[in-house]
Amino acid sequence: MKRFLVLVLLALLCVAGTAQAAQMRSVYEGVFEVAEPAINVYQQLNGSVVQDVLPRGAQLTVTQDMRTGNWVAVSYTRPGTSIKATGYATLDGLTKIASLVQLAAGDGYENNGRDTPVYAQPVAAGEPVDTLVLGLPVRILAMDGDWLQVQYTPLNQTAARTGWAKRSAIGKTPAYDVPITTNPPPPSGQQVRPTQAPGAVYPVPSAQPVNAKTAIVNNPNPADRLNLRKKPSAVADTLGKYYNGVEVAILADAGNGWAQVSIGGRTGYMMTRYLSMGGKPGDVKSAMPVLTVKNPKPTDWLNLRATPSTAGKVLGKYYNGQRVTVLGVCGTWYHVSVDGIMGFMLTQYVK
Repeated sequence: MKRFLVLVLLALLCVAGTAQAAQMRSVYEGVFEVAEPAINVYQQLNGSVVQDVLPRGAQLTVTQDMRTGNWVAVSYTRPGTSIKATGYATLDGLTKIASLVQLAAGDGYENNGRDTPVYAQPVAAGEPVDTLVLGLPVRILAMDGDWLQVQYTPLNQTAARTGWAKRSAIGKTPAYDVPITTNPPPPSGQQVRPTQAPGAVYPVPSAQPVNAKTAIVNNPNPADRLNLRKKPSAVADTLGKYYNGVEVAILADAGNGWAQVSIGGRTGYMMTRYLSMGGKPGDVKSAMPVLTVKNPKPTDWLNLRATPSTAGKVLGKYYNGQRVTVLGVCGTWYHVSVDGIMGFMLTQYVK
């Protein structure tokens, strides 16, 4: 009898423990968003080998609480690819995303992913009817599964439009309220995104004939950045977003208002309407920020690489305090110019 009572007690403890564990998992597991400038995802639980660096706004799914400190197992899409990956991260810098039923219709949202296709119906069928550019404010009108019906006003236009976009691309509007500067950097040492002047309407320029060997990025709205795309299409993947004043080499006329260009050896396509053909550096007022190398350890140096990858060829090593000119942003990498040398630096070490 005594043995039976012991077994019953053990069974009750197991049930209680399982319920408690389930309750803990309900807190820590789910879809999270990176709230810090960047976080590391590691190959092992001990945090010895960095597998990827996820930028602010990136989403990942916590699949298991590892019960070791605040470590969790995660799954995510590797930056700049469609490849799914798993790894380990800490909960520091992560914010749990509310479910769709908790989202409220209204203002205060924006497209915080890469350029997002908009469809006429809540299904990715046929060609998109529009594209939401990075940072474009949207108003949520309705929800249907993982789709949101949004209202938005395209840049350089005044008439509002509506359409359906994926929920994963829409997030809360962060408090960007300080214009970007070029030299010196903002007093806080942090780069902030420029904002469009309230009520400003910028004209949409016409496509330019491709009749020169070089051009200068020249957006009517200096707060915008121009996409370098893999293909001559507004919905093609972006290879980077470049600031006004950046000089590009013209390789070919791709037709339909597109030119094949190269920036420091990085080749892609840009819309000619946002290029000043035949322009020279200085013809267009620069919007390129000048930032500073800032490693957590002052004795460390930062690699300048030939490609936006930790496997890219090292072109130089720079210590804290080195000033760099940012040409554009390529995911978690800055495309920079350092003493006349173009390459890529991880954004988390440049402030």
